[in-house]
Amino acid sequence: MPLKFLAASCRIVILVPILFAPAARAQPNIASEQVLYLLGDSDLDSGAVPIPAPTFDNAGNLYGSTTVGGIYGGGTIFELINSNGTWTFSVLYNFGSIPDDGAYSASPLIFDASGNLYGTTQSGGDHGYGTVFELTSNQSGEWTEKQLYSFQGGTDGAFPQGNIALDSGGKIYGTTISGGDAYGTVFELAPTGGGAWHERVLHAFTTGRDGAEPWGGVTLDSSGNLFGTTSGGGADGYGVVFEFVRSGNEWQERVIHSFTNAEDGSQPFGNLIFDSPGNLYGTTAQDSGSVFEMTPVSSSWRFRTLYKFSGETDPILPYDGVVRDSRGNLYGTSYLGGANNLGTVFEVSPSNSGKSTMQILHNFSYNIIGPLDGYYPKGGLILDPSGNLYGTTYQGGYHNQGTVFEVTP
Repeated sequence: MPLKFLAASCRIVILVPILFAPAARAQPNIASEQVLYLLGDSDLDSGAVPIPAPTFDNAGNLYGSTTVGGIYGGGTIFELINSNGTWTFSVLYNFGSIPDDGAYSASPLIFDASGNLYGTTQSGGDHGYGTVFELTSNQSGEWTEKQLYSFQGGTDGAFPQGNIALDSGGKIYGTTISGGDAYGTVFELAPTGGGAWHERVLHAFTTGRDGAEPWGGVTLDSSGNLFGTTSGGGADGYGVVFEFVRSGNEWQERVIHSFTNAEDGSQPFGNLIFDSPGNLYGTTAQDSGSVFEMTPVSSSWRFRTLYKFSGETDPILPYDGVVRDSRGNLYGTSYLGGANNLGTVFEVSPSNSGKSTMQILHNFSYNIIGPLDGYYPKGGLILDPSGNLYGTTYQGGYHNQGTVFEVTP
């Protein structure tokens, strides 16, 4: 059954499934999970309901965002400092502290070379359609937010969502899931001097063959070209993988795969990643979901489904993309499925023979008795140099407001 979108308010869009799959047969966890922080204290000052995966700084500390909560209710930017395995939590910024501030930060944060943080909010701003923001810290460790752009909801786009990318010239690239021609945009935000920024729409999706609703954001390749997915549109209406090729100051879109809802799956919502040879990896969410690979061949791309989830004891609904370790194994999260039907952390190991294997590393659970776990992970994972995985859950913990977790395979 297809997925639908439920508006939690007129300006916040949350992805939810219509039906929950039946509970799967019990499966043991084969990796160690540790909850690093339980979000949603009694007054929600820490923030609550995190969606995106956290981000590392150069010292291995974690930075992330919550969609709601904080002092002003618009969500927070938080930091988890690692000291020999002990993690200390602090809130760096509370959205809503200034008039027309952003709210509902549902995209991963990124650092620039100077240690500044960038991200988006899906709501708020001068017009209520979301913002792109920058956080900078002073010598005292205090962080200040600056709104770089406030979306107007028209041709410039509305409701930014998914990964943003920063190029060597300091330009920011991302996507909105609405606006443009109503089906979302790819945008560029360029510094123009004196602290000002200029937004330019590189493409407005039409829900035709070019795609529609790019939830996953964009990824830059080594040549500065942009890659991403749309959850709808394409030749058969099931989404596309797109490439935007830069030629001077202009950009040209090329659809490199159009999903058919057959063996290749449909409705990709997550981001894409590259390996060192230039292969692309991602996920689809419809019909339990799948993990796929795209390989450049001459002037085209070859698509291969690495693993198609069955919906029985497998993960269900991998909303975000995957990460890849040095051995070529792929790791991701699923919103549902697993032993308790509350989501999983999974590993897919591709094989040169063409048959990949999948194993569930962790089954999320309510854990009413014993250590509290999270559940319903909607964001993806990040990987540290030792092979440990980090992510967030949408719910779970003391107050059912989400967690930050670590999984050691």
